[in-house]
Amino acid sequence: MSRIDPGVKQVADASWAAGPTVDVVMPVYNGAAYLQEQVASILAQSDVTVRLIAVDDASTDESFALLNQLAAQDPRIKVLRNQTNVGLMRSLSLLLHEVTAQYFALSDQDDIWDNDKLSRSISVLRAQNAALVYSDVRLIDAAGNLLRERYLAPMGIRPLQGRDPVAFIFRNPAIGHTMVGTSKLARAVREIDPSLVAHEVWIIAAACKLGDVVFLDAPLGSYRQHGRNVTGARTHTMKRIARLFGRNGTLWRRQQTRIRAIRALAPTHPALAPIADAQARHGLQRLLGLPGFTAFMLGLAPRIGVFPALTEIALFPFAATPTLSSGAPRRVPSK
Repeated sequence: MSRIDPGVKQVADASWAAGPTVDVVMPVYNGAAYLQEQVASILAQSDVTVRLIAVDDASTDESFALLNQLAAQDPRIKVLRNQTNVGLMRSLSLLLHEVTAQYFALSDQDDIWDNDKLSRSISVLRAQNAALVYSDVRLIDAAGNLLRERYLAPMGIRPLQGRDPVAFIFRNPAIGHTMVGTSKLARAVREIDPSLVAHEVWIIAAACKLGDVVFLDAPLGSYRQHGRNVTGARTHTMKRIARLFGRNGTLWRRQQTRIRAIRALAPTHPALAPIADAQARHGLQRLLGLPGFTAFMLGLAPRIGVFPALTEIALFPFAATPTLSSGAPRRVPSK
């Protein structure tokens, strides 16, 4: 059994309670290796009253036992468990149903937060009367050594802001574990479409209905890169090209992510309806949809960049249509 970090101490009183209240939601699966460090960084947040709600998704390592030990030491931690492995989307839905605080934040199981991450994010939310804020991150290796001070700019990813979620589907700069939002947004997004590959665009689409999505231009945490990341920072040059075309590799995954996001958002975003229809076609019918898709992407180019738009156009004829879950897609609620 893993030992408890002495930095995670029993809380004997409510002296930690200060500032706005934030529920931090953390899905966990086989995360024991890095879990204690991340939990400690969440509980060390300054100028906020924080509660950590974690769900163990039927881990096969010590994660659940470790979470329970940490919860026994600090009443700010609430631990849930899925009896079977249900995946990220259903785990997040369960967690979001537990949010009762003024604000909520998404957390990965293996990162490290700066101690002012939540207070700075909430200050921006309040100042701009926004529904959601996201920020940049620095990259660290498995041992916690700094790899890069920033994530977005070196990757050529430009931040997006405002109330239009469509560009986020094709050039998403908002990493889930940097997001902080209002309790109203938490209620709006808790029924996540389980067919999605990534949850970020679902949350952004709902936020755009409630208020602005804003970018806080600073790294507020450390994004750990290791062999078991669900997602991770992309590499450059030949390594990136090699990974792109592998079976079930980057190209397949990115197309799955795009197509499922378009399908989930199309019922409430009319501009996406013809794109969702084109993405569902095969063979010659798919090629016939290329002019419309090209016009759509060129219209997005000023927001996402010319090269990303041209890349999406070039890949469109070769995109793999996913096997989608049965039934009508869930709508992104407006409130």
